[in-house]
Amino acid sequence: MPHDTRSRSNARIAWLLTVFSPGLGLVHAGRLIGGLVVNLLVVLLILLVVIAVTFWNLVLAWAAIATLVAWAAVGLLSASRASDLIAEASPQPHRAFQHPLIYTLIALMTFVGPVAIIFDQSLRHLWTFTHVDNLALYPLALPGDTLFVRRVPAHIAPPRRGDLVTLITPETDAPATLRVIAEPGEEIQMQGNTLIIAGQLVEYTPLMHEWVGQAQLDDALGLRAWVEHNHAERYVVAISDEATPDASVPGLALGPDDYFVLADNRSHLATAEPGASLTSDSRLYGPLPADQIIGRPVHIAWSSAPESGAPRLDRIGLPLH
Repeated sequence: MPHDTRSRSNARIAWLLTVFSPGLGLVHAGRLIGGLVVNLLVVLLILLVVIAVTFWNLVLAWAAIATLVAWAAVGLLSASRASDLIAEASPQPHRAFQHPLIYTLIALMTFVGPVAIIFDQSLRHLWTFTHVDNLALYPLALPGDTLFVRRVPAHIAPPRRGDLVTLITPETDAPATLRVIAEPGEEIQMQGNTLIIAGQLVEYTPLMHEWVGQAQLDDALGLRAWVEHNHAERYVVAISDEATPDASVPGLALGPDDYFVLADNRSHLATAEPGASLTSDSRLYGPLPADQIIGRPVHIAWSSAPESGAPRLDRIGLPLH
């Protein structure tokens, strides 16, 4: 086979190998160390992005897009360099590491394997996702939103009053996101929408137009947004003008590891009816033990309209607080 024809064929192979592993094209061009370095640099980039998303509150969707662009750019540069090396090289004997089995081992050990481990460990220990299918967090989160949740055990960073937490509900063993209303050791009384926490009456003020921010209010739901003044904390809740939940909590003292959690939509109270898409909260199952808390929601990772499935890009990345 003429040298030019063989060079073009090897260049195509280098480009193809780069698709599976960014440094593999360089390995095919005879640059074993260079190929390994490129693979490991991309792995390091992915690891740094995981750390940034976990601890610096970067929006996962935008960080993922930036990582894919950087990955593609490194791959293109690597494949282009491999093509140049192949074109410049005179006919050389086949090297021992230029073999499909060696390529597979290099890709698995220096790229595919480490990336798979990073994602597996991130989902096991750092992140999780919960899908919103009801109005429990209205107006902050809507049906069709998927929440990005940072795994933070309560014994490491105890949640405070006003924090949103993702937990496992005792009634269903399913994940739900609710707001901490009272902390361990406090006494709470509740009758309808009247709350008394640690001897202090919780007050409400209307949500002013300039405070609406990310809240997407729907007048057709019959819910009015209010700012709840819970000691020093402020957050938005939804209260029905027409219906008041028939729920009361008479003088409940929380234990040293218990939290009282409620849905932001105070008219959203689960019932025993089968198939009801409602979230239980402490009005139904009482105080929540700290070991039921699995993390804190950070932002909306993805959102799509429940009816059509169309992406709601304007909601991606909205903070949850």
